[in-house]
Amino acid sequence: MDTFNWKVDLAGAGRKSAKAARVVKFGDGYEQRQADGIAPPLKTWSVTKTAKKAEADEIEAFLLRHTVTPFYWQPDDVDGKYVLDEGGVQRSFLGAGWCRLSWTAREVRA
Repeated sequence: MDTFNWKVDLAGAGRKSAKAARVVKFGDGYEQRQADGIAPPLKTWSVTKTAKKAEADEIEAFLLRHTVTPFYWQPDDVDGKYVLDEGGVQRSFLGAGWCRLSWTAREVRA
């Protein structure tokens, strides 16, 4: 399994944690909720990376190869398996050969 080794921009990075739940809703507004499994919450990271065009091309190609196949990544202190989320990779051109990539990586249990 490939590993994402690039450092991302810490400013503006965001993390969302979500625990799976089963929900049954009734017509009167009442609902029942139940935890779906015992696994810890999965994380979703929204990040950016500012880089020269050649490095940005390399990162974008890596991420696009991992829309289905997970990759190892350690955005915080714990390794995880992630895939590129459905939004893909957005690229902004900053001038003088610099680019800013933005994407969302979603943790998976694969």
